[in-house]
Amino acid sequence: MALTWQTCILSVFAVATLPLYFRILYILIRYRKRQVFRTHFYAITVYQGVIDVVGFFVYYCSFNLRGIEALRPLYLATNGTPLVNFLYVQTYFFQYARITGVVLISVQRCITVAFARTSADYLLRKFPSWAFLLVQCLLPLALYGNMMLVPMHLDENLNHIIEEQTLLFHYWKSAVIPAVAMTACIVSYVVIGKVLRVNGVRSKRELQLTVQVSGLQLALLIISIHFILQLIFVYSKMLNAVFMMRNLLPLWVGFLTFINPWMMMLVNRDVRKLCLNGVSETNRMPVSEIPTVSTRGKSRQSTVFAHRFQ
Repeated sequence: MALTWQTCILSVFAVATLPLYFRILYILIRYRKRQVFRTHFYAITVYQGVIDVVGFFVYYCSFNLRGIEALRPLYLATNGTPLVNFLYVQTYFFQYARITGVVLISVQRCITVAFARTSADYLLRKFPSWAFLLVQCLLPLALYGNMMLVPMHLDENLNHIIEEQTLLFHYWKSAVIPAVAMTACIVSYVVIGKVLRVNGVRSKRELQLTVQVSGLQLALLIISIHFILQLIFVYSKMLNAVFMMRNLLPLWVGFLTFINPWMMMLVNRDVRKLCLNGVSETNRMPVSEIPTVSTRGKSRQSTVFAHRFQ
């Protein structure tokens, strides 16, 4: 068995992060009806987490386990079947699904913060949360599903062999799509930053959520730079540099997959407290969920209004 150094690093990241990620997803799903988590922001975060975890396992089995000699015949047996295309497409399908999630979070934050109580905000709140997951799955399929029909095969070294013109078009898409997504995120957060400066008194929570998502923005920026450089190297006929970029891709996939739970633990106080301490269904309830109390013989609802952009 000869595992690559990329596989070893990804394995360490996975062992350190996956238990935490499962814990966070469990908490967000279990307490999804609480006021603090009953928002599109956390719904998209859950979908992003599920795609991260599923995408990592598929990527790990499709790419990283190729270094195990005993599995080589199994991979070669996929030649002539749709599985050989899937082994190639899955990397970009899940990558684009993650990128779509980052863009959705950024746009959602921008509308909620900068256009609160407008028609855009109203429409967003009426938007069913499951529709975000539908967008995250269908958009990558539309962008990359055609590669399932492209002729390709694995050579003896388990590298995919694809027709040159098709591969060049793929390199263009790989460079343009993350760059467009990064531009949309930058515009969204420039708008958010201006609003936060104007409303500094009530912006502490928004600043925390913005910092939480900054890890995903950094991962998206790295991936954008990676594929732009790879495109430049391809057209410059710098084959060694192209292979170097391919060897680095698993690291950026891992970074994009595993950065979010750690940012949530560092920045998100609500998630951190539940992860570290845990709460029952009857204690430590948010203020917005305090039940009705009786005062001077009359029942009234204790109301504390603290406007939070969620």
